[in-house]
Amino acid sequence: MRSSVLVACPALLIGCARSPVPDARDAVGTLEYREVAIAPLTLARVERIAVDEGTPVRVGDTLVVLRQPTMDASLRQGEARSRASAASLRDLEAGARPAEIARAEAELRAAEADAARTQTDLARLEPLAAQGTVSQAQRDAARAAAQASAA
Repeated sequence: MRSSVLVACPALLIGCARSPVPDARDAVGTLEYREVAIAPLTLARVERIAVDEGTPVRVGDTLVVLRQPTMDASLRQGEARSRASAASLRDLEAGARPAEIARAEAELRAAEADAARTQTDLARLEPLAAQGTVSQAQRDAARAAAQASAA
């Protein structure tokens, strides 16, 4: 666009200066033009340039055609994520499976048994700590284990 403005306008001025029209005047001045840099939003290769330099363009005109070689891979990756999300949604809508419920109940029973055992150990160590047979550190450790397993 730059070269056409610079070439066309001086030719116009020269033509006006030599014009046989009686009102023609010589003019001195500065020509200004607007240069706009454009860039694609994603990485791509130029496949085809649709306009020549200096050709007037309007809003919406196609200037270049870009090819994005990674588009197919990105599309497949998006489709895979969509399928995975749909599968997760189906699992959540179906609810917990009986095997998962049974495993959770077994873990609960094990935690309850551990809490009962540590409470019993603490009850056994309290009188021994009072007599001095067991150290204060052992009693404190048993108390901490009982509190942790109860929580």
